[in-house]
Amino acid sequence: MWLAAFEKGTVSVSSVTDHASFLIDARRAAATYLRSVESHFPKSATAYLQDAARSYDRAIAHLVALRALFGEAEPDLS
Repeated sequence: MWLAAFEKGTVSVSSVTDHASFLIDARRAAATYLRSVESHFPKSATAYLQDAARSYDRAIAHLVALRALFGEAEPDLS
């Protein structure tokens, strides 16, 4: 959705920080959940759960970077 808005030049700068913050919170909750339920699954699932949680961590890092770009007074949309 954001990519299409960037390509069309219709991105709403004021909305990006709110959307990114929402997604950061959601991904953080998902990663926390996966880590908290790890002990309830067979040991064979541990690596998969940890990998999934790390994937959320990477998504969070990208979203934090995106949110930071839009914290500037005049973001460089390119």
